Amino acid sequence: MKTKKIFIVGCSGTIGETTLKMLSTETDHEIVGSCFELPNYFNDISLNIHKVSSLRFKELRKIILKEKPNVIVNCSGISDPVFAEANKKLTWDLNVKLVEHLVSISKVLEAHLITFSCEWVFDGNKGPYKEDDRPNPINYLGKSKLAAENFVQTNINFYSIIRLPLVYGVLGKTDFVRKIIAANMEKGYTLPLKYTTNPVWADEVAWGIMKIIDMELTGIFHFGGANIVNVRDFVDYIRIFIKQDLTPVNLRPPILFSSGEIKSFGLQTALSQALLSMKFTSVVNGLYNYFSQYRTRSFDYLDGFDRLIELL
Repeated sequence: MKTKKIFIVGCSGTIGETTLKMLSTETDHEIVGSCFELPNYFNDISLNIHKVSSLRFKELRKIILKEKPNVIVNCSGISDPVFAEANKKLTWDLNVKLVEHLVSISKVLEAHLITFSCEWVFDGNKGPYKEDDRPNPINYLGKSKLAAENFVQTNINFYSIIRLPLVYGVLGKTDFVRKIIAANMEKGYTLPLKYTTNPVWADEVAWGIMKIIDMELTGIFHFGGANIVNVRDFVDYIRIFIKQDLTPVNLRPPILFSSGEIKSFGLQTALSQALLSMKFTSVVNGLYNYFSQYRTRSFDYLDGFDRLIELL
């Protein structure tokens, strides 16, 4: 297999740092990256990481053109729909303008561009969705991601767009699980939205990226866990593993859809699993792996850890 040079943009987030680790330990590819804050994993291995904000487009462009990667993996972006609604300029800059710049760079280098979209490009009326279902975003996050998708597809051929549902993973600055734990330890967690999705473990996202790179696959891919669950139920699964009882309440005003309405999102993954010869894990197994990794990192939220065995 030909060794490639891979540039990871935004390698300090959950997906970015997990991908950084996966590609560094499981392949012989040369890994380069950029981020505003150095990732935690950077302390474990020697990697060429450029400390630069993804919003500094000209500086980032200069760095990538100098590195001349064969593959660019864009892990920067806004993925929280409520945050996106309240921070529209930042969301557009990271989710659309950055992608436009990376498309331009990819054309110059003839590089394979891999970037991420999300389940919010759909309207939540009939999920889980297939790759060829018609997008119809109902919020600003979905609109920004769809704009980026359209720009990529109309301007380059060597691209891979990976749509994701809710993602959880132990690396990176934070993730959904850690947000819930931290908020609950302080004053209780408030779920901002009610919807169904199929949460995906970040390690499997990174594994899929590795397969796409090695197989040089292009097009739109759906990644997601094996189970479609209500977000509230996902929190209940997390509760099994930790000392505190999580009791989400719905106090935040309905920002994205009407009060009491439960949207049906989630992504069908049969095509991606067949193309990549991989199988996405269940919520229970994913959280088992998640908290197993945390246990090795001396985290001590695991009073209920052994009870997980009963669910396997």
